[in-house]
Amino acid sequence: MEDERSTFRYIRPTSDAQTCHLLLGGQEEELLRVKDTLIKLGAVNVTSPAPPLFTHCFCSFQTPADASNAAAIISDPATYGKIIAKFADATMEKPRPHQQPQPHVLAVESAEECNIPGLSLLLDFVTVEEESALLAEVDTRPWNSLARRKVQHYGRPFNYLARTVDRSSPTDPFPPKCNAFLSRISALPHVQGPLDQLTINDYPLGIGISPHIETHSAFNDTIAALSLGSSAVMIFRRTITNSRKSEDKGEGEGECCRESGNIPREQKALVLPPRSLLIMTGEARLAWAHYIPHRRTDYLVGGRDLPRGPRRVSFTYRKVREKPCTCAYPALCDNQEGSIPPTRMAEKKIAAMPETTSGEEKELQERCYSSTAQSLEDSNVNNVYNAIAPHFSATRFAIWPAVRHFIENITPGGIVADVGCGNGKYFAVRKDLFTAGSDRSEGLAKVAARRLFPAGLPVSEHPRADVVVADGLKLPYRESSCDAVLCIAVVHHMASVKRRISFLEGLLKILVLGGKAIVTVWATEQENMKKVAKWEPLLQTEDGEEGRNDYLVPWHLPMHRVEAMGAAQSAAEAAVDTGKNALVFRRYYHLFEPGELEGLVEQVPGAAVVKGFYDKDNWCVVFQREF
Repeated sequence: MEDERSTFRYIRPTSDAQTCHLLLGGQEEELLRVKDTLIKLGAVNVTSPAPPLFTHCFCSFQTPADASNAAAIISDPATYGKIIAKFADATMEKPRPHQQPQPHVLAVESAEECNIPGLSLLLDFVTVEEESALLAEVDTRPWNSLARRKVQHYGRPFNYLARTVDRSSPTDPFPPKCNAFLSRISALPHVQGPLDQLTINDYPLGIGISPHIETHSAFNDTIAALSLGSSAVMIFRRTITNSRKSEDKGEGEGECCRESGNIPREQKALVLPPRSLLIMTGEARLAWAHYIPHRRTDYLVGGRDLPRGPRRVSFTYRKVREKPCTCAYPALCDNQEGSIPPTRMAEKKIAAMPETTSGEEKELQERCYSSTAQSLEDSNVNNVYNAIAPHFSATRFAIWPAVRHFIENITPGGIVADVGCGNGKYFAVRKDLFTAGSDRSEGLAKVAARRLFPAGLPVSEHPRADVVVADGLKLPYRESSCDAVLCIAVVHHMASVKRRISFLEGLLKILVLGGKAIVTVWATEQENMKKVAKWEPLLQTEDGEEGRNDYLVPWHLPMHRVEAMGAAQSAAEAAVDTGKNALVFRRYYHLFEPGELEGLVEQVPGAAVVKGFYDKDNWCVVFQREF
């Protein structure tokens, strides 16, 4: 069976009519198991389950009748498990040259086969027992959460904003077992001098790291990386150039200079087995960018596939540089001709900062990120919804079936927190529940409050609810006070990863043990992708890795609306669209990729994902409090 994503472009249906195409949702094993059945039923194309969650795929048939018949057959849970089949649309596209799939760089199993000067790989550097002891030790210590992975720093902390070590901060001593292996690594003939900095990265299945060269000015000539848990393939690439001004830069930790996309690159791939120690010195460390692709399976020379395990943890030992680097690669060296440009949004923030000592600068940078995220939410979320509340409410009246289903399964007599309740449309879904609504927007909270006393209805028919103005990061409810939580279309308005995680932690805190929450966010997979092209991209990053999928989305408030005058005089900034005779407000949104929301929930201690699913332009997650 061929996977022809390059020729079929699948989208969600644009009408209620049956089509020749199906969107299938389910567990990866179920989707893989049903592929042969789909072919026997006449499928002319079946895609592979899409990363990173691998919970959906598409297929095409000759006629809508064939597609309908296949959907009915594979929806039998007794035979094929819980597979959901929906009609989809697709267009046939001739692949453009740049869309042609690139062949995988096939990996070898020894550093000698890579033939990169300064690269070596020591197999079984630690025993299975030592591996278990190291992982157990670091798992007792707090992890810092980045967008897709967790990290710990020892020695000098690494500053992801400046992409270097913070020499002004106190050193954090190595954990005892990590320190013991430091002595063993430092004694190797490949290693130049004692190593004094350790970064530990915890990668879940399917997650890698973007191409980068460790910053020359930050670390000395030796990088030693111990891989535990799972294998992975690391790819090395070097820009081929005759110019001293060509540069090489990726998006990962310690990155140095930008790559020039039109210059050919030499690439090598090496398998890093569990318990192996990779050492990079000289040319391998200073001139070759390295990265681990985001995927679940790696590809080896000889046609072999190497599935990754559920977790890979890397221990990267380095030596903080004390003198400027004078290496033979000036174009890649930030102490010479190279540079370390900050992230796109951070560049503007840093330029506005006063000159201070490095420690003070770090504090200011961290404070700036916090205040910038809050400022963005105030100006492009809270103020906007205050200005447009009545008009926005008039467009939000339908009860979302997925949310109704969640509410209908709450135990009678339960207390429900509707965090970010908007206009309160879910208050009256169940008369035997009490709903505590809250919203950061005073304008929306006032609209929701009107639902509490509907005109013409007896008190017995009034919703059992109340509403307050409250910040979702500082909820006014007691811990363990709610049986369930609704959080519909809220988290995508949080302007940083840390704030999103803190918000989810607040939801979990108010749940009773065993209580469940449903959270929905806008997805990168929108039914109408043409509208996304009209949104203003906003490149913001807090941890140096994630700067995509942030947008300012317009809201048009017609001039004839009675609230238009008040909105024009509100704190929200608005432009005038004379063609549509409307005020235009811009709302901040972060669109979530598949698996991103689940990944945030998994970083909240005590939260367990019950299910994640896609529905009508949104990713949705139900999670439960376990402790």
